[in-house]
Amino acid sequence: MSGQVPMLHLYRNILREARRFPSRNRASILEEIKTEFRENRGITDPTVLRDKRWLAEKGLTQLRMYTGLDKRSDHWSVALEDDPFGLKHPARAKPPGGGQD
Repeated sequence: MSGQVPMLHLYRNILREARRFPSRNRASILEEIKTEFRENRGITDPTVLRDKRWLAEKGLTQLRMYTGLDKRSDHWSVALEDDPFGLKHPARAKPPGGGQD
């Protein structure tokens, strides 16, 4: 149970930021997030959980890059990462959970 509270907190933070995401597709983005978390709620494999958490935290960071922009400004600047999904990250050398996603 103790592992569920931090993941729930992460989930709520992602939803909060996604509600502020400047996009015409905001509703479908929110639905995708909810679906992804719903589909993965039964995962118990620690390796898969770690990978999923890492991706969720990465996504939250990326959402915050956009939700912190000043909507009144004509000059938005967002620094995107070279490898936003961490595909080059050493821990991601093989698919999460050994390909059993």
